[in-house]
Amino acid sequence: MTAADNTQWAHILEEQWKRYSEGQENALEELPELMDFSLRVASKTCGCFIHRDDEEAGIAQLALWEAIQKYVPHKGTLLLFIGKVVRNRLIDFKRKQTAQRRFLSGEFYPRIQETDLDYQIETIIDDMARSQEIERLYQELQPFGIVFEELPEYSPRQAKTRKEALIAAQRIVEDRELLEFLNSKKMLPLILLENRYGLNRKLLDRYRKYIITTALIISGDFNCLKVYLPLEEGRRGLEA
Repeated sequence: MTAADNTQWAHILEEQWKRYSEGQENALEELPELMDFSLRVASKTCGCFIHRDDEEAGIAQLALWEAIQKYVPHKGTLLLFIGKVVRNRLIDFKRKQTAQRRFLSGEFYPRIQETDLDYQIETIIDDMARSQEIERLYQELQPFGIVFEELPEYSPRQAKTRKEALIAAQRIVEDRELLEFLNSKKMLPLILLENRYGLNRKLLDRYRKYIITTALIISGDFNCLKVYLPLEEGRRGLEA
């Protein structure tokens, strides 16, 4: 399964495209990320940043809607297909725009193998999905009084302390009562963690923000962000 298959917004896009293909013409207007994605592919193809008012952006937008019209679901993911159409149309545009030898020799755009192209497009998709998850996490942390930018300051540095903080977060996620407390009270269930699982109160206090954030990521739909958590460390602690 490709990286594109694993992103939430890629799945949402497939659902919206299905609605569009069934006659709901405004279905895809709810997804502004489509144009952002096309512009990032255009920038990668041209080797420079493409602004929305650049001529290349207009080509990318036309290619986007061409891809939407021609997409056949069983032949691959929609985002990967859009990426290929955008890239090909921009290359055609550049070739017609100038007959200069240095462009025709490949200087203005990379000659990318299809497998490399797939990887680059999937990387763009993952980057955008990750950015969306960060923004969603930022919003979820606000009721807890946690500012996203300050998290590195409150994260444990030592492996042993990090492992204990991860254990606390996983205890919360696996204990329905603790998770409900966290989500409803917007507070760390300190007493329950201490009394029920014998966790160190001082550690819980000191790394409260890290533990809350980690618990939200583990229990929520944050597939891109989860890969950055050393969850195996906490899991080994639970099994010890």
